[in-house]
Amino acid sequence: HSDEPYANLSAVPLYLLARRASCDVKAVLSGEGADELFGGYQLYEENRTRKVYRRIPLSVRRFVSMHADKFGERAVRFAKSESESDENKFIGQAKIMTPEKAYDILSDRYRKLVRPSSVTSKYYTACKNSSSLRKKTYLDTHLWLPFDILNKADKMTMASSLELRVPYLDKKVLAISAMLSDKLMVNGKYGKYAFRVAASKVLSKETAFREKKGFPVPFRDWIKEKKYSDILMKAFMSATCMRFFERDKLLDMLEDHISGRANNARILYTVYSFIVWYDVYFTSYEPVAFELNDGFEAEVRVEKAYAHDLNDEISRTGLEQPHYIADEERYNGNADL
Repeated sequence: HSDEPYANLSAVPLYLLARRASCDVKAVLSGEGADELFGGYQLYEENRTRKVYRRIPLSVRRFVSMHADKFGERAVRFAKSESESDENKFIGQAKIMTPEKAYDILSDRYRKLVRPSSVTSKYYTACKNSSSLRKKTYLDTHLWLPFDILNKADKMTMASSLELRVPYLDKKVLAISAMLSDKLMVNGKYGKYAFRVAASKVLSKETAFREKKGFPVPFRDWIKEKKYSDILMKAFMSATCMRFFERDKLLDMLEDHISGRANNARILYTVYSFIVWYDVYFTSYEPVAFELNDGFEAEVRVEKAYAHDLNDEISRTGLEQPHYIADEERYNGNADL
């Protein structure tokens, strides 16, 4: 239903939920946009220590990071993470792996080091005078929201003929979010702080200020079980995988994950979802070309079993391969066959 490689695991429970909801209703309201507009993601939160430290000029923080090894590993990690600007460090909710890791697992044929800044730089330029928090929400509003969240919500609900509407993206709501101070968006450990305060007037404080849950899928636990890890292993041993990726490195990552040495779940699922998508749309399908009466040609991808039957029909009627003369009157002169 996604039509393209899609590595956000929350699409699976959303699809199942939409299918169930469609049994009772035809339209639903959903909360897409609230996190981006009102500061709901955990990546927006900063503890007091980091806030104070970030008041130090970036040049000084970079100097400190070069000499932090004298104070232990924890100091090195902290200083290194705070020695980069938001533009170089924060690429939004979609971060799966570093560019170096992506480069490392790709096959030689497709290996190319692409920096996230090639996508994000124009958005950071547009909000260069904003606060750190506003820069992050601006980036997610222009990238993560339209190309992931809304894309997923639309396709997963439409797959069940369910209409999904997003009231938080109303222009008036957007105008309100633009007026909020950073403290009303993220306050201490609480994101969407203004929302929580408003909700506490009609709900219990425990409910209004509970921890954000998201829409998690326990994929990282599932693939530690043999029946699921075998599915990934089979995919990683396929010809499709060997064409695009370094198989042995993926198998090593899977082994490290199963043993608990690393949490590679998001990377593994990203690669797996690409392999499944490619096999569905390219390995399991083959092109069949059509010639329309108006002289235009069109090509569609048909499941191999049907493509074989269609080509047999083309041969039986004596038409020259790979063309099929469409009934212009029946199809109104287009290729929507």
